[in-house]
This record gives sequence, structure tokens and C-alpha cells, in this order.
Amino acid sequence: RTCVIQICVEGKVTFVDALEFEGDELAPLSDICEDEGFIKYLHSASNDIREMHRDFGTVFNNIFDTQIAMQFLNYEKHGLAYLLEKFEGLTISKKYQRYNWRTRPIIKAAMAYAADDVLYLESCSAKLIEELENADWYKAFNEQCELICDQTRYIEKPFDPETWRKVKASKKLSDDQARATFKALYIWRHKRCVELDLAPLHVLQNELLGKIAFRRPETKTALKKIRGMDRVRKDNYSGILNAVRFSEGERESKRKPKDGDRPDAGYFERFEKLRLWRNEKTEVLQIPPALVATNSLLQALATALPNDESIFERHPDFLNWKEDAFRSEILKLLV
Repeated sequence: RTCVIQICVEGKVTFVDALEFEGDELAPLSDICEDEGFIKYLHSASNDIREMHRDFGTVFNNIFDTQIAMQFLNYEKHGLAYLLEKFEGLTISKKYQRYNWRTRPIIKAAMAYAADDVLYLESCSAKLIEELENADWYKAFNEQCELICDQTRYIEKPFDPETWRKVKASKKLSDDQARATFKALYIWRHKRCVELDLAPLHVLQNELLGKIAFRRPETKTALKKIRGMDRVRKDNYSGILNAVRFSEGERESKRKPKDGDRPDAGYFERFEKLRLWRNEKTEVLQIPPALVATNSLLQALATALPNDESIFERHPDFLNWKEDAFRSEILKLLV
């Protein structure tokens, strides 16, 4: 749930308590976000765009995403803290990164932290524009920002219990029983998040999920001894222990069993050629691989080519600058 919206206009920061609004009640702000006549400066814009679309139906046009600019410019880091340190000489504390923004009233230190998220974006953007123009990336950058506006929408997806395998903490577990316990805890946590309407990090953080799966405590006393449990709500303890008991005797392999039809051998050969080509381009252009070509685009090209060149026009990730720079190379690679 969107909890707080920070807006900076001419150096003055205003906070909107988003918990007080529902649906189209934020229409005046949504109108400005959609208006192509106003530039909206954001950092990692897709996160904000997706969440505001989910809660208020907001659609964005004409954005300047400072994180995308940093990626095109091959900055050492792409976080907002690094940007503010580089251009404004500010050191931003990470203390409030996991602050619960449902808290009311919001403490002054957290408000100051949130204000810094937007206060300097316009001034930083002016410096980034100069660098983008000098590096001849400004046109490509603008196309990427337009793509984010066009494509970023909130689409509710059904919960997939198998996504536990993507959690970093699960990869540290070395036996099938512990992985089964991790999965049971992961499913319990999702249900609890829905029940409380809270993000996972405010219910049971991933690292702690891994510790519990490894130790498999049977009692509340044993559970409390696990480091970090003192930050977990006491009314979650029974649910955690039930999940551990539920997984008793279950086993989960390290890799998910493969199912469904597999592409032909030629597809894998084409995909590997494209992947290696992308890696080479990444090195030459000094930009992240996803800006050269997303995995989605590589998969689509490997599937369609060499027979169907309309894929270049049909796939939204193949922007105009990529058409000019890459189309002939890709065709020579695969035709």
C-alpha cells in the first residue's frame, strides 16, 4: 500500500498522507502525473509508478528517471544515496530504509529522510542531462523513460508458492528437509502478509526465514533463541511453529523439476549467440545488459528469427535507438 507521497516543487517538499485517500480521490495529483507538460523527476521510477497505478489508477507521462540516467552513464553505483553524495555532497543514513511508513505520526527524522528522496532530484537531473548529452545517450535515455511510462502498470499476479526458490536465503540451505521447511514458512508468511496487509519484511525477513528453516525449532522457547526473533510479533510465533511442523517429512530438491514443452535445440543455440553478443555490447558501450537487451527480448528474437523479422517492430523493448544500432548486427548473427 502506498503510505506516503513526497512532492518537491521549487525546493519545497510537501507530504501527502496516501493512507487517507482511496481510488480516484487523488485525481488532481494523478492529472499532473499524466500531463506531458510537466516533467516528473523520480529515482527508480517503475516502483513508484506501479504502486500508484495499483492504489490510485495513476498513469505517468514525461518522467526523468535518475537511476536510468546513472545506468546509461556507467556510474559505479545506481542508488539515490550515491547520486546525492556525488552531486550534493550529502551522506544519507540507511537507518530508515525499512521504516514502517504506516506509522502515524511519522517521526521527524524519518520525514527528513523521506524529504531527501525528492529534494535534490531536479538539480541532480540538470547535471545528468549535461553528461547524457556529452556521452550521446540523451535520446536513448528519453526513449527508455518513455518505455517505463508505457509499460509499467500494476498487474495482480496469483501467488506462486514455488518462488521461494528465488529467495537468496533459501539457496544457503544444504538439505531437502530444510528447503521444505523454508517453503512452508514462505507460504505461511504470504498468507500472514495478506491478512495483516503488510510487506514481508515487516512480518518475517528473508534472512530470518532461512535461520528458522535451518534450525527447525519445535517450541516457542527454541524459536525465541534464534537471533532476530525479538523483532517479530509474538502473535506470529504459533503460525511459524505450525509451518515448521507442517513440513515434517517433506522434501524439496535444490532445483525445480522441469515441466512443459522445451524449445527446439536451434532456439538454445540462437539464444546463446544473442546472449554472448549482448555481453560484448555491454562491455563496449559500458551500460548494463538490460539496457542493451532484456532477457525477454533475447528470448523473443531467438524464437522469431531468422524467419520473422517483424519481431523488431512488435517487441516493445526494441526501441528506436536499438533499431539504428543493433538490427543489422542481429540479423547477420542469426540469418
